[in-house]
Amino acid sequence: MAAEGNGYFETDSGRVSVAPEIVERVVVDELRSSDNFRLGGSRGEGGFFSRRGTGIRMEFVEGRVAVTLPVHVRFSTKIRREARELQGKLVRAIAAGTGLEVERITIEVHQVFEGDEPEPSAPSHDVKPPEPVTLQPVEA
Repeated sequence: MAAEGNGYFETDSGRVSVAPEIVERVVVDELRSSDNFRLGGSRGEGGFFSRRGTGIRMEFVEGRVAVTLPVHVRFSTKIRREARELQGKLVRAIAAGTGLEVERITIEVHQVFEGDEPEPSAPSHDVKPPEPVTLQPVEA
């Protein structure tokens, strides 16, 4: 995810700032409910996933957010109709979940998947602590 700054909106009492990670979470949650689209992810050099593995890019302009979303689409999906519907759902979800105005949603279709293909999983970013080591006295 790449984003500069935060989105924000003004209230009678002041400004409310919304971090890019919050917008990303709303987008990912909405996309998970789609039967026709999957998050396409972002692969860097050598096929490695980007830092967060989503590839979602955001730009904030005067508090409004513009989102670019890489996706894979189910084979035989009517892309024009379904992408327009997904854009509308994302605009509503972002506005309802964050209070931000949405400048635009750009959908980049990168690949096609078959209906019975399992959804690829992004690499886990959970770091497990090392196993404890028991030291034994050394005999001289």
